[in-house]
Order: sequence, then C-alpha cells, then structure tokens
Amino acid sequence: MSNTQINGRRRPNDPARKQRIIEAAARVVAEHGVDALTFRAVADTAKVPLGSTTYYFTDKDDLLVSTVRAIRERNEKSFRDLLEPLVAQRGLAGGVAALVEEVTVRQHPQLVLEYGLYLSTLHRPALRPEIAQWRMDAVIRPYTDEETARLLGFTLEGILLQSVMEDEMFFASDVEKMLMRVVGKN
Repeated sequence: MSNTQINGRRRPNDPARKQRIIEAAARVVAEHGVDALTFRAVADTAKVPLGSTTYYFTDKDDLLVSTVRAIRERNEKSFRDLLEPLVAQRGLAGGVAALVEEVTVRQHPQLVLEYGLYLSTLHRPALRPEIAQWRMDAVIRPYTDEETARLLGFTLEGILLQSVMEDEMFFASDVEKMLMRVVGKN
C-alpha cells in the first residue's frame, strides 16, 4: 500500500474537507430542515465533489451525528470561554445573565442555527445519544453544585429556546434577578 492510501482508499488531498462538509450539513439543516439534507445538497453547499460526502460518511445519520457533535462541541467551548470571565467579574447569576445577553443579542443568528439543528433532529433515534449530551448544566457545573447547575441549565436552555422561537433578545438586566432567585440569592 502506498503512502497515499488509507485502509485501501486514497488519502484525501484536502484535510479540511470533512469539516467543510460538516459545516455545510449544519447550514442545510438550519436553512431547510433535516428532510432537505442529502449528500448532494451538502456537497453543493460545501463546494466539494459528491463522492467526498460518501467517502467520509456512510449515510445521512452518520453525517448528522458528526454534525450535531461538532456544533455541540463548538457551542460548549464558546459558552465556557464566554462564561468564565463573566462569572469572575459578576458572580454566577450575573455571569449567566451576561451570557444570555451575548448569545441572544449579539450572536442570535448562530443561536438560531444551533437550536434549529438541535430541534430538527429530535426524532432521529441515531442522534439521541449525541443530543442527550447537549446540556447547559455541563457549562455551569464548574461554578456551583450539581443541583443548582441543573436548575440553572434548564432555565438557561428555556431562555435561549424562547429567544429562538420568538426571535426575542434578552438583556442581562432582563434576566439577572430571575437567575439570582434560581441560584438562591434573592
């Protein structure tokens, strides 16, 4: 076997291609729904040959699992990176309130894309294990006990979902008092 082959297949010339395919799949689902996700639609969106999609992914569910995982991991990292300095400056309730403002006001299009993907895949059994890991309490847990993190995570998820569904922005001042009640500081 030559250096240009992996498991009997040619090694890809473009190492970023798989990631571009995943990002294109997220765009297709966000803009048109899961039913519109086809290898051809993804290849067209990613501007790659159709065969590239089947090189990396065995079927639609395989592509969706990889897409949900990539978006979830990026979302969690982004939220962790945003939340850490905010909690240090403003405390837990204030930090989460500032995070809500950042995400629902300045990053709203990305929030809609991510929640659109999340919600549109709920009825696909192959995706349930990956979707089950998409929880805000994991981002909050480093700053409080597990029970408070779960309650605050559920509250945060509800606020973010409301923002997506109603196209509503929430400012820190709108939610901080409510979040203080959740963390037990009236």
